[in-house]
Amino acid sequence: MEKPYWRPWACISRKVKSVSEIKTGDKIAIPNDLVNGGRALRVLEKAGLLTIPASAGPTPLITDITANPLKLEIIEVEAAQTPRLLDDVTASIVNGGHAVDAGLNPDRDSIALEKQSENGDNPYINILAVRTSEKDDPVYKRIVEEYHTDVVKGIIQSAYKGAFTTAW
Repeated sequence: MEKPYWRPWACISRKVKSVSEIKTGDKIAIPNDLVNGGRALRVLEKAGLLTIPASAGPTPLITDITANPLKLEIIEVEAAQTPRLLDDVTASIVNGGHAVDAGLNPDRDSIALEKQSENGDNPYINILAVRTSEKDDPVYKRIVEEYHTDVVKGIIQSAYKGAFTTAW
């Protein structure tokens, strides 16, 4: 199992320039599905806007929020709609793929950007996986070897402009 890349999520706003400008009652859009919504809540937590217990795991629900000091209104929408709502909400949590599709750059346009885990245990990293019985297959080993090169890293950086980053 190799960790080829991950897509950092961004808190993007057209109304405020930093997380500190978010006010009581502001509306924040997040994806409405379990995994993506939970990840978005974790981005808001890391930005200091919510408190969620670690016991809720990587996919907490809105009902898991234990503190919301600004009484933010969390609006759950289909993930592809998060960038489209930027004119209607204070901020949206947007995944890398949808950000690129909407002409956004997470590195440039975010007021908070998800960081890759320093200890490598980020549950959101995309992986290359094979059956255990095929883990030593030379073809798969070659794919990983070729993928983990500076050339591929450069292509990812150039093509996705911060929306995807390498995890090796």
